[in-house]
Amino acid sequence: MTEMCGISQEMVDEGRRIKGLDEEFDQQVETLIRSGVRMHVGPTAMGEQAFRDMLNELKDPLRSVEFAPGDECPRFLIVIPNGLVSLQDQCHRMSWDGRYVVMNMREDNLRVLSNGRPHCLPYLAVQIDMGCDYRPLSLEDYSAYIRGTGQSSFYAEELLALLRCKPPAMLEGKFFCANMRHKPDKRGVYLRLGKDNFELNTEDKDIVGQDHRFPSCMKRLYITRKPICLNGSPASFD
Repeated sequence: MTEMCGISQEMVDEGRRIKGLDEEFDQQVETLIRSGVRMHVGPTAMGEQAFRDMLNELKDPLRSVEFAPGDECPRFLIVIPNGLVSLQDQCHRMSWDGRYVVMNMREDNLRVLSNGRPHCLPYLAVQIDMGCDYRPLSLEDYSAYIRGTGQSSFYAEELLALLRCKPPAMLEGKFFCANMRHKPDKRGVYLRLGKDNFELNTEDKDIVGQDHRFPSCMKRLYITRKPICLNGSPASFD
């Protein structure tokens, strides 16, 4: 084992891993602060420091996240669930590089989106896969394919978190929530970035095409006194 003044290479590598995770975490926190979503937490606005304190509780489960410097996609995303801030409010707080939201889904449509297990605290989506394997599958088939790999397709809030965090990663194609259930017709929910806008919309569940991507995560880590990790499988949230 290589020793560096009494410090092992493993300790140096671990320090770099933690530093990289902390830097990415802090960047995402600042992006959320700038977005103003805290102004829509619950019936009244949440103060900035209280919002930061709530997000910082995720730093403990963050330590278990793998980190590979140089990856184009994030190793994790800080997600604000629909139970904490509505999808509509999150969409209207999106602003980057002069872009604005165009949302064709009406509020009554947003209310019937089913994300499975309800939660009202921020969480981490980890081990992100951008879903760039363009298979000619329906949404239902693709959801089954993703589950077979141990991944779970993104929820709408996770697409919004990715857009806030890494907008250049979403410049091509439609990004679908393959495990999203839009009651009662089970249409697929997607997010698409345009030249001057982006839109959260729905499309028939059997749509196929070459410009579709199905981002997914391996696990979701929640705030608790003793951090827990739930497998990413959609069945674990229902």
